[in-house]
Amino acid sequence: MLQLNRFIRTGKLTRRHRAGRRGATTTCALKKEYAADEFIVSGATILIVIVLSATIDIAEASPQNWSGEYPPCNRHADLLNREHLDLRVRFSTSNPVLARQFARALDFWAEVLDLEWHAADSLDCTIQLVDGTSSLFGAAGEGCILARSQLPNRPAFQGWIAFNPRSRLTEYKMFEVSVHEIGHLLGLPHNPSGSSVMFFLELDDSVSLDAADLRALGSRHKLRPGIFENGGVPVPSVQSSAPEVR
Repeated sequence: MLQLNRFIRTGKLTRRHRAGRRGATTTCALKKEYAADEFIVSGATILIVIVLSATIDIAEASPQNWSGEYPPCNRHADLLNREHLDLRVRFSTSNPVLARQFARALDFWAEVLDLEWHAADSLDCTIQLVDGTSSLFGAAGEGCILARSQLPNRPAFQGWIAFNPRSRLTEYKMFEVSVHEIGHLLGLPHNPSGSSVMFFLELDDSVSLDAADLRALGSRHKLRPGIFENGGVPVPSVQSSAPEVR
């Protein structure tokens, strides 16, 4: 409730939104849907918003993953491996800059987990980066929702991450949002700490995987040796040369 009250105090939620009802996206300032898989921008501030069903007394079954007319990834179950992760990534976006920054985000995750990845232009993929559609992001969204990832604990999981083609992001924000969304594919929930890249409200340019994120990751996957030594893993905040899609 503290998260919702913060928005109520700033005048960004109407009475209808306080109820936490799921529905279609309206405008950047007025959102009716708070989903765990969405990366949302409100005005100039990037927001990630989640429904806390227990807080707002809504009891419902785990919803289906979002879907779309995208080819399946036949190796999506590899994302559930608890030991070495060998991920095959299909880049189905028409945006080459996004593809480069997504590859850079994968390289970041490869430094955290016992993980390697390779490009795979076929159905023999684990992850697929796709361009979203108006039906996925809402016709009135106008770029308010930046990206959506499927969640591995929901039915019909395919390992898809969709970016909203109408969103205008800097290269760094493409990278940062990619790190966040890949985190969801790896099973990470949102984090209440504002310094975490998995934070569900405002996301600053200086964030990290904090100790809570690492513990959650360690319960699902194999971490690189010594990854806990500094208490967290900073997400690079300075642009560096982007890797080629391998």
